[in-house]
Amino acid sequence: MSERSDHDLESDLRRLFDDERLTVRVAPGARDAVIAGARRVRRRRDMAIAGSGLAVAAVVVAGGVMLIGPQGADQQANVAAPGTEATLSTAASSSAKPKPSRSRVEKEPQQPEQLEVPDSAPAKKPPPKQPSRTPESRVPTTPAVTSGPIGPTGWARIQLGMSYEDVQQAGYLAEDAAPPQGCTSYPLTAGTDQVSTVVISEAGVGRIVAGANGRTPEGIGIGTPLEQLQNTYPGGTSAEGEYRVDTSVGSTYVFTVPGEGAAVSAFALTNGNC
Repeated sequence: MSERSDHDLESDLRRLFDDERLTVRVAPGARDAVIAGARRVRRRRDMAIAGSGLAVAAVVVAGGVMLIGPQGADQQANVAAPGTEATLSTAASSSAKPKPSRSRVEKEPQQPEQLEVPDSAPAKKPPPKQPSRTPESRVPTTPAVTSGPIGPTGWARIQLGMSYEDVQQAGYLAEDAAPPQGCTSYPLTAGTDQVSTVVISEAGVGRIVAGANGRTPEGIGIGTPLEQLQNTYPGGTSAEGEYRVDTSVGSTYVFTVPGEGAAVSAFALTNGNC
């Protein structure tokens, strides 16, 4: 039912106040005051209704903005056009960028590079066997010199006055040769054709005995005739089958001559100690 207009309300009030049946006597101007008050009440009611309508509209608009704001353009289309929700939703979902799918093919792990190993490692050579060492005084060596004349001081590396240990270390004595006790004869292990033995005492080498091929620096040796011996060493002296020749260094050659007209059968070099 539609509400009545202000003109109709005013007409009704005029009829009411003009009705003769009204027993109350109306003061002058009261009718106009009531009509004016009714107008004000009506106007206020209309304004309240209009204000409530605007408030509702504002709430609706704000709600729509809140619904539309965080959504994309595709979702606004869904709200704006009811009845087309399925179509617009499909379009929105189709327009969205698909997420890249992770490849199912995993990269094969790289195998570590394998070093080639020979079928069989070369066998290590054993270290060379070291010869066992013995005391130097008991280890003979090969003599460096095994030939030469028997000179006034000695022969080869054997010299008059040389110690027993030095002669053995030089390699001229046997390994099991014992130290001398007094004048002791030692056969040589090398050069025996020139020197057969040496006589050593605590004072050292005292005599060098020539071998079959032994010779003095002047070439005198076993088999040399007595005349040649005397001509070579004219200053020598004869006594009891020996011809002795003193040298300038204090040593003496002792030649054995069996008799008159014979040849040298043996000789030695001595310093007088043996």
